[in-house]
Amino acid sequence: MKSYATTDPDPSVTKPGLGARLAKEWRKNAFVYVILAPVLLHFLVFQAFPLGFSFVLSFMDWPIIGKSEFVGLKNWETFLNDKLAWKSIRNTLMFSLYYILPTMGIGLLLALLVSIRSKLAGFSKASTSCRSSRRLSSSPAFGPGCSRATIPAFLTMFSAGSASNRSCFSPIPSRR
Repeated sequence: MKSYATTDPDPSVTKPGLGARLAKEWRKNAFVYVILAPVLLHFLVFQAFPLGFSFVLSFMDWPIIGKSEFVGLKNWETFLNDKLAWKSIRNTLMFSLYYILPTMGIGLLLALLVSIRSKLAGFSKASTSCRSSRRLSSSPAFGPGCSRATIPAFLTMFSAGSASNRSCFSPIPSRR
């Protein structure tokens, strides 16, 4: 058998403590944490807490006025034996199957159509941007101070490099 020599770490070199590592991480990513904090707070207050509390309530008999009582799985047994509950579950699954999935598929296909480089893609980008901007700028919600060029510039700010967007709305001629 071969023996392998192992080296012990140098005792004079110490790893930074947890506080130092957290401080370094904070300095490195402070902007991300500041931006993420309201989103996380919103998720906890409006999603996680209500979901957890609803789960706890499913094991309770809690009248609006009066004292709550723990009933165990009795509520779940009543729910699973109810024909209307099963019909509701079936309707929810059918809605998801026949509405949500096709809508997501069509959205994906349209996104692929817009992202490919062809004359049809450029036309579809320009035509949808122009039409939506006319509808939005004529709506009273945007007010009289909102110009026709402001709305499309806002709507398409993440794809500002697109030639079709520049040729439609910008005074700068497109470079091809």
